[in-house]
Amino acid sequence: SMSLIIASIYYGSNYLDNSSRKYALIHLICYVILMSLGALSKLPSGMLLVVFVLFLFNRNILVKRKLVFSVFTIIGVLPVVIWYYYWVPYLVEEYGFLHFFMGKSFCQGFNEIIRNLSETLNKFYDTALKFIGFVIFVYGLALSIINKDKKIYLVFILTFISFSIFIFKAGSTFSHHSYYIIPFVPVMALVAGYGLAAIRHTKIALIILIAIAIEGIANQQHDFSIKEKDARLVRLENDLDKVSLPSDLIIINSGNYPSPMYFAHRKGWVSSNERIEDEAYIDGLKQKGLRFIVILKRSFGTEISLSSYIKVFENEDYCIYEL
Repeated sequence: SMSLIIASIYYGSNYLDNSSRKYALIHLICYVILMSLGALSKLPSGMLLVVFVLFLFNRNILVKRKLVFSVFTIIGVLPVVIWYYYWVPYLVEEYGFLHFFMGKSFCQGFNEIIRNLSETLNKFYDTALKFIGFVIFVYGLALSIINKDKKIYLVFILTFISFSIFIFKAGSTFSHHSYYIIPFVPVMALVAGYGLAAIRHTKIALIILIAIAIEGIANQQHDFSIKEKDARLVRLENDLDKVSLPSDLIIINSGNYPSPMYFAHRKGWVSSNERIEDEAYIDGLKQKGLRFIVILKRSFGTEISLSSYIKVFENEDYCIYEL
């Protein structure tokens, strides 16, 4: 989603910066499509689009061009608004998929951030660029202010304000999930890159860049291997195909984690053992089309026995019940 948004900013800025009509329509269309797809993929990614405020207040850009850009932006935003604020809530209400999260009240989110301030700050100085990268980011930001380079520090200020709204809407969810910082990482990388580019000795800059890369990769080394119990989930789709159709709705006891559903290549629900053991809850989902229950034993879930349903498949990693 961030790649799509960054690409949309490239095409959008090309349209606003270039007074020539050549390729203008192509740039504008690419901007709208990529922006819409990026925001549809992950709504918080759209916060980066706030950088266009700088273009709209630029007196060197024709008012007509700004108006055309604004109209096309509204066209691109419409599918996002319809998807997140109409269609998804409808699906939640109609089919009971409660994994949809649109944040909390600002008051509640702010209080949660204050209570989890240490974990929240950790996402900036550790998770985002790691420690060396964060030091260079701070250096770059300070340098942009000292040099009065408005393009850098205004981009940072605008995006930080926009991102803060997202932080306070997410509350403790932001504090306890590493990937929530991702929309702001490109901004921090831009500022850090500005700091690196300002270092006159290229060899020193290169050494720092390599050190940032090594620290970042080393801290994520666990992502280069898959735990044996998790690797078994790749078989889940094939095993489901033996007893069900790809169109059959399922429920998995993975709590709040939808990852096993991706491996199942099915549609349905994820829930806790306690809720799955509630027959009234399952009966309610059955009315919505639920056909099978997948009980994970080792990865993402723990084993429970469901005597009220027909067991159609079982191995050491999961069990499949038919309603």
